[in-house]
Amino acid sequence: EVITRRIARLGHKERKLLNLAAVYGYRFAPNILSKALALDLVDVLETLVEIERRHRLIRSTDSAFEFTHHKIREVIYENIPGELRRVYHVKIANCIEQALTEKISEGYSVEAALHFVAGGAPEKAFRYLVKLGEKAVNIYANMQAIEYLNKALEATQRTAHLATSENLYKIYQLRGKAWLAQDEGRKALKDFNLMLQNATNIGDELMIAEAHYWLGKAYMTIEEFSPYFSEMDTVLQHFITALEIARKMNNKLLEGRSLRSIGGVLIANLDTIDESRAYVEESLRICKEIGDKVTEASSFQVLGWYYNWKGDFNRSKDYLNRALVLAEEMGATLIMIETLFMLTIVLAGNGEYNEAISTGRRCLQLAQETGRATEASWVLNTLGWIYHDLSNIELAIKYNKESIKTAKAQQKAIALGGVPHALANLGMDYLYKKDYERAEKYFEEANRLMHQHPYAWWRMEIHILLGRGEIALAKGNYAQALKFAGELLAIAEKAGAKKYIAKGLKLKAEVLAEMGNMDEGIELMENALETAQHVGNPPLLWEIDYSLGLLFERYGDLQKAKVHYARSLSILETAASKLDSAVLKGTLLTSPMTRTIRAAYTRTVLASRKATAFKKFEHAHIQAYVDVPNEVTVGETFEIRVDMTNVAMKPGMLVRIENLVPENCEVIDVTPKYRMKEGTINVEGKRVESHKVESIRVWVKASESGILHASPKIIYVDELGKFKVCQPSPVTVAIYPHRKFEFKMNSAQKVFEYLTKAFVEDYMRRKLTLEESGWRTFMQIIKGTEIPKSNVYGRKSPRGPAILELEKRGVIEVRIFLGERGRGGKIMKARICYEKEEMKQYIIRRYVNVKL
Repeated sequence: EVITRRIARLGHKERKLLNLAAVYGYRFAPNILSKALALDLVDVLETLVEIERRHRLIRSTDSAFEFTHHKIREVIYENIPGELRRVYHVKIANCIEQALTEKISEGYSVEAALHFVAGGAPEKAFRYLVKLGEKAVNIYANMQAIEYLNKALEATQRTAHLATSENLYKIYQLRGKAWLAQDEGRKALKDFNLMLQNATNIGDELMIAEAHYWLGKAYMTIEEFSPYFSEMDTVLQHFITALEIARKMNNKLLEGRSLRSIGGVLIANLDTIDESRAYVEESLRICKEIGDKVTEASSFQVLGWYYNWKGDFNRSKDYLNRALVLAEEMGATLIMIETLFMLTIVLAGNGEYNEAISTGRRCLQLAQETGRATEASWVLNTLGWIYHDLSNIELAIKYNKESIKTAKAQQKAIALGGVPHALANLGMDYLYKKDYERAEKYFEEANRLMHQHPYAWWRMEIHILLGRGEIALAKGNYAQALKFAGELLAIAEKAGAKKYIAKGLKLKAEVLAEMGNMDEGIELMENALETAQHVGNPPLLWEIDYSLGLLFERYGDLQKAKVHYARSLSILETAASKLDSAVLKGTLLTSPMTRTIRAAYTRTVLASRKATAFKKFEHAHIQAYVDVPNEVTVGETFEIRVDMTNVAMKPGMLVRIENLVPENCEVIDVTPKYRMKEGTINVEGKRVESHKVESIRVWVKASESGILHASPKIIYVDELGKFKVCQPSPVTVAIYPHRKFEFKMNSAQKVFEYLTKAFVEDYMRRKLTLEESGWRTFMQIIKGTEIPKSNVYGRKSPRGPAILELEKRGVIEVRIFLGERGRGGKIMKARICYEKEEMKQYIIRRYVNVKL
């Protein structure tokens, strides 16, 4: 009633103008009203300004106006007679259409289409709806495209002369492509069959070929037809038909795309993997000739995948990077996501773990932002595999389980195809933990599901065979282990998959050695190492070098064993040194695998020295090594470790250690609990037997920045009572000043402090895993910091200025989480980048008061 009374105060001219504005929409353009009513634009603007000033029913916004409340517009619209509304809709649509000739705008197109529909002008509405549907398909706005195309289809049902085979062909083609991009293969298949029917009605061979091409694409996603799942004959039949017609009609565009698709089918099958390359290379030649960048990028993808499976990571990376450049240039989001997923695998295979993890996270974020749950699931289990390689097993398990959860939430064939991969990864994770019963259950479940969703089944099968073979070996079931190794090698050698050939040879060599055939075991392990060196994957190399060292040690050749142990340790430590994340680096260097390799190396070094040591040092002789970090921050607690070994045949007795602690350092703790006075450790006559090691660990804290030097001197007594001195090589530590986190915006500072405390609460008090800790929704951030909502949420982007400043500084990360309360089951969260060393040290200095 209040709104009605306010509207009643309007004059005739004002009411007529607002009636038209209400039909236009909540927000309206004065130039369109001017044209629709054939009024001078200045008069219209003056009237609107006067209505805003006197009645407060509308307000100006930039070059347009809008109603001050949606209810005002609704009341005015509902009081306009139906026939007049229809006329107004058509008038507005015609004016928008006229404006389109002057300035092409998607917004205008949508408005024109909707007004033509509301105004009862289906023919004009149809033209715009198809155009909008096509544009939406091209930018992967699939559900929007489907909505437009459904309305276009409704228009053909209401208006008989619009229901031509040509129009229906176009609609079904576009809608089928949208369904396909949404992983709705069966719905796409239905549309493409209707597309083929209409092409057949028209009798156009090229249209028929296009329909066959898209039918082949749809069948690839349906498990009972897809080469990834079962038989490939149906799929190939459609692509080959499309190819034959394209060549007959000399249509290079369709010929290139059909060749690429045939190659994509053949690469998934073990028997035709090598045959696929020729098709894809021919497609690539044609695409470059005619400038088809979409198919060119897709062909680069297939070749990248081919060389990845062959273990040629550098060539694979080159092809995939070319695909990514083209995808980014075109703005082809789906191709970008697929390429980033493949690159994640290849970079990890090549030992480029920082790049692999950042690429995987970029892929995951892009997949989540665009609703691509399939690719999100696949990249999650890929990240799980990477963390397994780096011995962070808890994080690996977390990502693999999240992969399964994401795939099952979608309930689509391609997405569910990622489940057995994640299950096989989990089997490997629990095998690493020596939980053989749980590992075997995961392998059995992966094997069962593989036959329902066997994406490139041979890669999955060799993964499972490897895991089950290692379990059989650990349990002493050598005949079964040898059988698994043989089956694995048969598949890997047929595919030319060098990485798994090396793994299969390693497993077979270990089994033969356990069965007493040491000579053949060593020969096979050396072959495995040679193959692994061609592949270049660091975990593969350090595992095989260690295994070969173990065989040589059992064979009695300590010198060769030591060489392989040393090389294994060197490869592992080099890989760790390149990791940006201090957490991942620390996990890898302290993992059970690393400790086992280091212990084996130390064991063979001491054993090989033993004979010469007895001759060279009859009386006690101490050798020492001092270990310190390369760099720390002022106030940060760090460890100084000294390992002292008696390399002689007689025992010695330690007396004291001088100059171990640098100046300007406060001693926090000493282990074992020896007394310390003025920088000297009183070892209290600790006896060190022949070839035994005594270690002392001192935790200190530096008070000033600079370079600290430690030149310790170890005083000891031999068995004759003679005092001796050991002076190991001096060491240095760089002490850096505190890193301050100061931000331009006060709200950014508040968000940073809030997220820091949130991480400490989750990780250090609630004992959540690293990956689970610290995540907070944007609304939680707003409530927790009491800053304006506009600083967290942006007007034109999902992120506000405070979030953007923190992201640019690299101190927080933002991720979209699926399957939670939020828009469409998605919600955006942020947390601090704890993996960065500077953030870790900031938290330790500010919130933690314990030794490292």
